[in-house]
Amino acid sequence: MSCTIGLDLGTTSSAVAVIRNGRPRVLTKPAVESVVAFAGPGVTLTGGFAKRQALTDPYNTVFGVKRWLGRRFDSEIVRQSLALPNTLLEADNGDACLRIENDVYSPPAIAAEIVLSLRTDAEKALEEDIDRAVLTVPASFDDAGRRAMIDAGRIAGLEVVGLVNETSAIALAGQLLGTDAGLAAFYRLGGGSFDVSIVELRDGLCRVLAVSGDDQLGGDDFDQPIVDWLVEEFQADHGIDLRTDDVAMTRLRDAVQKTKHDLSVCRQSEIYLPIISAIRGRPLHLNKVLGRTSFEPMVRSLVQRTRQLSQRALNDAGLSASRLDRVFAVGDGTRMPLVKEAIHQVFGKVAQLDLITGETAAMGAAIRAALSNGNGDDVSSPSPEAAPPAEGDDTRRAGASGGLSLAEVEAARRKCIRRERPAIRPKGSLEPKTNPSIVADLSPPGSSSE
Repeated sequence: MSCTIGLDLGTTSSAVAVIRNGRPRVLTKPAVESVVAFAGPGVTLTGGFAKRQALTDPYNTVFGVKRWLGRRFDSEIVRQSLALPNTLLEADNGDACLRIENDVYSPPAIAAEIVLSLRTDAEKALEEDIDRAVLTVPASFDDAGRRAMIDAGRIAGLEVVGLVNETSAIALAGQLLGTDAGLAAFYRLGGGSFDVSIVELRDGLCRVLAVSGDDQLGGDDFDQPIVDWLVEEFQADHGIDLRTDDVAMTRLRDAVQKTKHDLSVCRQSEIYLPIISAIRGRPLHLNKVLGRTSFEPMVRSLVQRTRQLSQRALNDAGLSASRLDRVFAVGDGTRMPLVKEAIHQVFGKVAQLDLITGETAAMGAAIRAALSNGNGDDVSSPSPEAAPPAEGDDTRRAGASGGLSLAEVEAARRKCIRRERPAIRPKGSLEPKTNPSIVADLSPPGSSSE
């Protein structure tokens, strides 16, 4: 039997890991950016290659597809996404789908391109076939979201043997990496979702006491107020609404992410985008300075939402903050001074940042994968104890078969098979090259010989 990998499909970045010699080994360093680009007939790009295409062809480049998994077309998150350059449509069943290159794709089919890329990376690193995986999901994902996540794995040729909540996976990996026993809170602010878990780490067990979260609250939401401010400032200065130019908005969002990260360590950040627009043949540049004191009021209500959800988790666990031994902050968003302050106010402790990396959720999923594969004796880690129903650390809530029929999965899988994967390009090359030999084996799960 081939090994079972742990895979973390994130809104902004993704990673895959496996257990080797009793320790988790991350197979994607750095984490792969969760971007998919359709670069012409039969060519799909993922990760950094795809992100670069977005600056010239945002219409055929998809960011943050995880936010659309399991979403109805009339949902609030899809309504907000209609401003993006991607063409969102309503499927026959009422779900959201995307039109790309005169074809229609479901969000699980787009997400499957990232999963397939990670699976291919893992097979190259391990030099063996992989057809089983444990996937992470936000704690706040409903059944439709969980089914869609399973479908993404199935389309990529994987048998999804389990789901594990992201913060629970991080807790598992954290104890393996040296977290002391006791009561702990894991506060995770990712690119597209927020989760908090209250766990007990003791006597070789990781017991989840409570989870809370919001799958529509993440780093992207913290970017949006800056985007809106810059658009309004540019329109006031030049009378041009950048929202009518998709390429300009793609450049703007990319610059805003860097600005937000700068403000975590600096008191102000300069946003400079040359030739962002033009008027009567005269190029126009965007040049603004944003200070932390101006940024924090823009996002204070979002931070307050994380505080409320954190308090709810404590209440559900039946604990006061003083009972906790430590608090872990997970995700780039937790580096913001305002977020650090909120964590201290809720939990009464300074959050630890040294343990957690972007690949930790994948490491925790790999621990679950090893246990589910019958290799628990090889894992020098705690075993996850039975959790509350809301924890959802398996496929039972969503149904092990996902939401798509076998015929629908096979149809989506054939689209993946016929696409060629890009070869590694040397530094300085400009055009993407393709290599048919890098296409992963997408035979149905379980068909490979043991």
